[in-house]
Formats: sequence, structure tokens, C-alpha cells
Amino acid sequence: MFSVVIPLYNKENNIALTIDSVLNQDFRDFEVLIVNDGSTDNSLSVAGKIADERVRVIDKPNGGVASARNMGIKAAIYDWIAFLDGDDLWKPTYLSMMKKLINEFPEASFFGSQFIKQEKGEDRIVNSIHSKRGYIDDFFKKETEALLVSSSSVIVRKDCFDNVGYFNERYTRGEDLDMWCRLARNYKFAFEPMPLCYYLLDGEDRACKQKQPLNQYYLEFHLSGKSRYEKKFHLQIAEVHLIEMLSSKRYADFLRLALRYNIYLVIIILNIIKRHLSKIIKHRYFNLRIL
Repeated sequence: MFSVVIPLYNKENNIALTIDSVLNQDFRDFEVLIVNDGSTDNSLSVAGKIADERVRVIDKPNGGVASARNMGIKAAIYDWIAFLDGDDLWKPTYLSMMKKLINEFPEASFFGSQFIKQEKGEDRIVNSIHSKRGYIDDFFKKETEALLVSSSSVIVRKDCFDNVGYFNERYTRGEDLDMWCRLARNYKFAFEPMPLCYYLLDGEDRACKQKQPLNQYYLEFHLSGKSRYEKKFHLQIAEVHLIEMLSSKRYADFLRLALRYNIYLVIIILNIIKRHLSKIIKHRYFNLRIL
């Protein structure tokens, strides 16, 4: 029923655990497509040693995570594509719980679950605000409150890609957000509030830890005509990247990006100030309470 697509690039220390988290699922009807994206370490060798007939390893030249996912989608034999990054993990009940969600909410075409961020040995559910199980009426509204999914907690009906297209291979940052946005504009989404996945921030070669050229970021500049909450969602993405560029002293990229937003730049700056002041107030209130 499920084709599990795992893009693999230089994850030799993590990939075996990731694959094991799939093979140990209590739901057994799946195939695993490991797409090695030109790894330069021993990732391909580690993946090739997995002795399970449900596992297929596809080797390709390096083209980025989007191209690896696309190759996996096209090679998949089942109707449902489950994505899992090469250094993330699923709980043993992930597929069975998601199958139940698919059966109970048949009008949806893509599905997600709450996930756990793990960094430096600490677990944190960052989207615990999302507690409703089932159809999400306004995907973008919920996304502005907290991310609904990670790239390892999404399942999509395969034929959706014939309509919305595949992952954009120009992007090295945010290619997954671009896809979820396209899906949300065209299909219903259903959510499982139980945390079923681990997003490991300490994993090897995380793209979010690397400096990327600005033209490889997924950023939406044409906001007119979009719904209120989709517009707000894209401005939040811009805000995150602008703060990141300032903190890493990428001042030229900050200016290039800021100027692209024209009239919306004022809104972004006001939001940054508002969030910053809110943090200061909370910090001072916390210290006063302690005293």
C-alpha cells in the first residue's frame, strides 16, 4: 500500500537506524525506495547491506534532495507515497496509524502527523498546538500558528503529483514547503495529532545547517491574489530567513531579499519587532516571577 521514499546523501551514521524504523513497523504492506543521491561517504554501502526484499536501492548522480524524492516517486509501485529523510525516524505505529487516518478521512489526498524535534538529546513537540484529528479546514491558517508537518511526516496519494507537479529541483531550501503549498491549494489535508515521527536536528549534513545561495530558497514574492493566511504564511517564511541572514552576518543577502518584498517589507519588520519585544517581556516577567 505504501511506497516509502528515502532520499540519501552522506548519512552513513544514520541511514541504518532510519531504515530499521521502517522495517520495524507493525503495518507490513510497503516497499522502501532508498534513492542514493551521489553520496561521497559509505551511505550506499550501508544501505546496500539491508537484507529485505521490500527494500530497493536506486543510485543516481548528485542532484539534490528534490531530485532524489522525484526519482523515488516515479519508481514507486504503490498508490501512497510516504516520505522519510535519511536521518529521521518513525515510531513503530506510524504507518498503521496513518493507514487508519486515510481510511477514516477519504476525501483527503495528503496526510500528516505531529512530530517530535530532537536536538542534543532533548525531545520537543513544536506543533502541539495542533490537536484536532481529521480534516484541516484552512491549511495555511494552521501553518501560520505552527508547522503541521515535517518532510518525514507526510503521506501523499501518488496521482496528486500528476496534477501539482513534482518537487522543484531548483530549490535546496524549502522545496518541501513549496510542495505542501501546492498540494494544499488543490487537495484536502488530514492530520494525526499523535506524535509519530522524530525529526533529528543533529543528523548529518542537514541542509538547514548549510549556507545556500539565495536563489535556491523557496520564497514567494507575488502575494497579491493569495488568501489572507497563505500571504501571512509566506511573510513568516521571509521573516525567518531575514533573521537568519542577519544573525549569520549575510548583510548583502538580507538587503537583496528585503527589497524584493516592497510594501510587504514594513509588515515583516513590524512582525520581527513585535516578536522580539514579546520575547523580552516574557523573559523579564519570568525573572520577576522567580524573584
